[in-house]
Amino acid sequence: MGVNHQAIERINRREFERQVQARRMRVRLAAVRQGLGPRVTLVAVLYATALAFDVDAEQLKGPRRRVGDVRPRFAFAWLARNRLGASLPRIGCALNRDHTSARHQILRAETLRATDPDFAERLARAEFELWPGTRA
Repeated sequence: MGVNHQAIERINRREFERQVQARRMRVRLAAVRQGLGPRVTLVAVLYATALAFDVDAEQLKGPRRRVGDVRPRFAFAWLARNRLGASLPRIGCALNRDHTSARHQILRAETLRATDPDFAERLARAEFELWPGTRA
């Protein structure tokens, strides 16, 4: 059985694009942290959450409901509401969902912060990316 070079090339290209996006997110977050970029926005929170949970930023907005996809959304919604003071409709819009989904995500994040050490640590890491004065 031969090697499918096209499949290998697609996988390598996808991984390369993911690494490039992660590098861009890190540069943008560094600018926000140093005060060189714009103030902390929902987009910056989205990037920080994606980095902390090791997912693609577009994946947070996607329709999937797997655990690996929804937990970063919970963290994003919690940070946006509790650290930025964003409204539920704005949070929902940022994730391509409605305000009731945003409210549910925030409540789930509160529960996971208290019960899941891995989630709490990743949430703290995302928070530290944006607000370095906080404990990571």
